[in-house]
Amino acid sequence: MRVALVAIFALVAADQAVGADCQERRRLDEILNIDPEVWMPPPEPAVDPLMRMYDIAGPWAVAVALGDYDGARLLTDGVLPGMERLLDSIESRAGEADVEAVYRRTVVSGLAARVALVDHRFLRALRYGLVARDGARWLKSRDPADPRPDFFLGLYHYYLGLAPRWIRAVIGLVGFDGDVDRGLALLEAAVTSGQAMAPEAARVLLEETRADHRPPCRYLPLARDLEIRYPHNYRFRYYVEREAARCPAGVVDAADRRLRLDHDCPAPGPDDALRVRP
Repeated sequence: MRVALVAIFALVAADQAVGADCQERRRLDEILNIDPEVWMPPPEPAVDPLMRMYDIAGPWAVAVALGDYDGARLLTDGVLPGMERLLDSIESRAGEADVEAVYRRTVVSGLAARVALVDHRFLRALRYGLVARDGARWLKSRDPADPRPDFFLGLYHYYLGLAPRWIRAVIGLVGFDGDVDRGLALLEAAVTSGQAMAPEAARVLLEETRADHRPPCRYLPLARDLEIRYPHNYRFRYYVEREAARCPAGVVDAADRRLRLDHDCPAPGPDDALRVRP
């Protein structure tokens, strides 16, 4: 079984103001709205540790967004050392109870876990994943209304919930406890919360969940939202066609229509000037 615990990654800054959220969403838009023939890394490295992750993992993220997991695996050895350096940098500059430091540590560890899983480095992924899970739980316990941890907790529960029962029993000894239904609920909450990672949560629901976990018609509105927001990425056109074929006569339940990607931040248009090769 391909353990596709992938996505782009949670590369969002700690500022939760609307302006900052849209700036963060724009960085994610640049990855999701890609044309692989023209995308290129930024010319100048970012200063902020989380934004620096775009520089480190940009090519890996592009491969994942296109569904090229084999290509992403070839980049693992170049990405994980950068994640380790970022974690060291974060740890050296903040205390244990620093909210934004915990958030940054959660983001970086979550990405590192996902990169390791794509390359089937399961023990390393578990190590990173435990750090990310604990950070997300701490943030949620401090502020239950904070939507930022939902994406990470959703991934954690969904993918561990997919593991065979005997594996869940073994890893349960070290504190891992996955639940597929809870994971799906948290990912859907991340879609509707309006946080910067909402489009990525929608992509995960459409690409990385099992077909029998996607009720017919439920994610068709999300697929259409992604196709509209990211016209350069051919994967989203495929999602629309696939989900429409699973939806008898195009019927979408009222509850499913409410599961929509928010558009509070401006979407990239078909001719948006993303970073392109000269």
